[in-house]
Amino acid sequence: MENQKRKVAATVRAGVVACAALITALALAEVKPRTPDYRVNTVGGSLEIFNTISADRSRLKQVTLNGKSILEETGYEGLFGYRATYPKDKPARLVLISIGAGVVACPDWYRVLEIKEDGTHRLSNDFGNCQALADPKQFKTLKENPVYQNGEWRIALPPPGGRDVIEAAAQRGELKWYIYRDGKITPQ
Repeated sequence: MENQKRKVAATVRAGVVACAALITALALAEVKPRTPDYRVNTVGGSLEIFNTISADRSRLKQVTLNGKSILEETGYEGLFGYRATYPKDKPARLVLISIGAGVVACPDWYRVLEIKEDGTHRLSNDFGNCQALADPKQFKTLKENPVYQNGEWRIALPPPGGRDVIEAAAQRGELKWYIYRDGKITPQ
């Protein structure tokens, strides 16, 4: 009987030590800095985009500006990224954030992030039509996409549909335009 008690006590101690080791490992894992998937130099500081996939396959998608979260989403589908900045050759004032739906039939939605020199920002509502940005190589009427002119950021998407629809739209120069100005997106 005494021998059995010692075995139980040893098993309990081993369990406590294992739990303590696990808790320590988890705590250290939380402290470990994350590496951003994307980093953009902006007029207001460093913009970083993180996509963290946990053991249960859930995802934390986050956009930070100077270390502060400005857009965050959890779930099991999609990833955050960015598709364009304005200006292209200087610290960005505008960033086109892509919000991947994680579904082949609807690859991306978008939001425009406008950043001021003091780090303040505006984030547009979601917009899009389940299409990737129109490619100027395919849509010959486009020189670049998006394009900034007269205080507006003009973003072109092909019409919804499969490859055949998009190829026909490219031949006709048919595009769906979204205009960003002063924090708002307006479809055209």
